[in-house]
Amino acid sequence: MPQTEEQKIRSRLRSYERKLEKEKKEHGYYNDGAGKRYQIGPHYMLLGDNDGALAAFEWFEKEFPDDVGEPGHLLCWSLALHRAGNEIGAARKLLPEISSIDR
Repeated sequence: MPQTEEQKIRSRLRSYERKLEKEKKEHGYYNDGAGKRYQIGPHYMLLGDNDGALAAFEWFEKEFPDDVGEPGHLLCWSLALHRAGNEIGAARKLLPEISSIDR
């Protein structure tokens, strides 16, 4: 990946993280109608940082336990688990997405 592209992704990632931290600090909760929470893990994946992605997905699961996620987010989560060797966890994240496809 060209350095400038990596810098753009990293900058966008940090921006999402800072905005979410600010929301939590100011309001005591996340006011994330824009869906920034869904972008953090996938951005780590774009950077090739699977450990960072897994940490972001764990944070998401802890902070938003009732959130069902969105398809791209869950697909990246499943891929990160697969790359970490957690095939069962990967399948559990992916199965609901496959089951929801209209045929």
